[in-house]
Amino acid sequence: MIGLAAWAITVRAQRTRLEEGLARAVQMFNIGYASHIRLAEFTDFEWDLFYIFPPYTSGDQIVSTLGYDWFGVRFTSIAESDNVNLLVFMREGRVVRWVELPRSTGDFALLADDSPFTLEAAVFIMVGNDGRVFQLLEAPE
Repeated sequence: MIGLAAWAITVRAQRTRLEEGLARAVQMFNIGYASHIRLAEFTDFEWDLFYIFPPYTSGDQIVSTLGYDWFGVRFTSIAESDNVNLLVFMREGRVVRWVELPRSTGDFALLADDSPFTLEAAVFIMVGNDGRVFQLLEAPE
């Protein structure tokens, strides 16, 4: 039982670091320290594909998109929530990290379409009146 509790604490800490890194990326962009957000620069783990799931995406749709029965989908609130986007990072066909990013931090919902972003292509700018909506940067520098 202690091993499971330690695992849960570790996973929560990893997601918190990821969320904080993404929030820092948004802040750096919005204050003019960055012209774009290269997602790989704000992650501290290895990944090769990145999926975005918008609010109200069902667990079945997520599992179908990922291509395997990802157990972690049971611990997300994405199917019932309009406050978050589910960001799923994969490596070699398996989920290595995920986070429910509050849309108030940055909204990826307009980019969600069941297709993954590669490590190289996950480069974004922020648009919108409040600078909180992610848009794909077509030609990364």
